[in-house]
Amino acid sequence: MKKIIFALVAVITLGVTVWPESASAAWSGWQNRNGYSIRVYTDATTYTPRATSIDYKAEKKGSSRLYYKAILYKYTNSGLIHTGRVGSGSFTSSTPFKSFSVSSVRREYGTGTYLIKYNLYKNSNWTGYIGSANSNRFYITANI
Repeated sequence: MKKIIFALVAVITLGVTVWPESASAAWSGWQNRNGYSIRVYTDATTYTPRATSIDYKAEKKGSSRLYYKAILYKYTNSGLIHTGRVGSGSFTSSTPFKSFSVSSVRREYGTGTYLIKYNLYKNSNWTGYIGSANSNRFYITANI
């Protein structure tokens, strides 16, 4: 009996250490845009009333520099609406973490489903459009 218990504890311990819950659940899949592979990360899939910020970043394969505008959109019955929240910059492999205020977005646009769209460019003057890469959809819940 002790051997069985020991074996079960070993299997459970191994499962927890070797196969932890994936921290990449908030990564989008790789999206190919004109020869570039890009994915977008958000730090959560649901932002509750306790959440203070939507932290996001993008990552790409390769070493060339790209320029981006990251825009927060909300899903509505009429389609996607631009919230006016924009982050911008350039990167070669990964953007730095940037953030949008959850309370500000909730106050102005309400609860619901959102995404972050990265518009990507070859040039610093926002020319040479490559395409857009989207985050997974995420949710902002109501204040309680």
